[in-house]
Amino acid sequence: MKTFRHMINDAVPITMRPRPTAFAAELDYEREIAASRHLALFRRNAATWELLLLLAGADEIKGTGVYQTVENVRSKALGASALLKFIREQNEAGRLRLQQCGTKRSKRLIRLNEALLAELTRVMSRRNAALLQGPVR
Repeated sequence: MKTFRHMINDAVPITMRPRPTAFAAELDYEREIAASRHLALFRRNAATWELLLLLAGADEIKGTGVYQTVENVRSKALGASALLKFIREQNEAGRLRLQQCGTKRSKRLIRLNEALLAELTRVMSRRNAALLQGPVR
């Protein structure tokens, strides 16, 4: 009769490692983002990357308010004032567009530059396709 220790030692380990292609796809994705002047700026910390993804997924017709967007960022890598400063800087650089909506200054909408959105979509689509491709045999 086997003891519990013998059963553990004889057991075949079960691993839940992602496919090697998943690691390669993710590595390529990170390198492509790092090589992009525009995407790399947002990837510097979790809050700015989350901001980019929130804006990319926002309803373009309704628009997204600046302060509402900042409140929706859950990553705590930057505080609200630092994130607002980042938004102003990216607006001046042309990566983000702030548009007045109504008479109140606080009612400004924020949107991504079309070229930035297209680049993000292209990079993410390439990574997703690589992940879905599966292992090459």
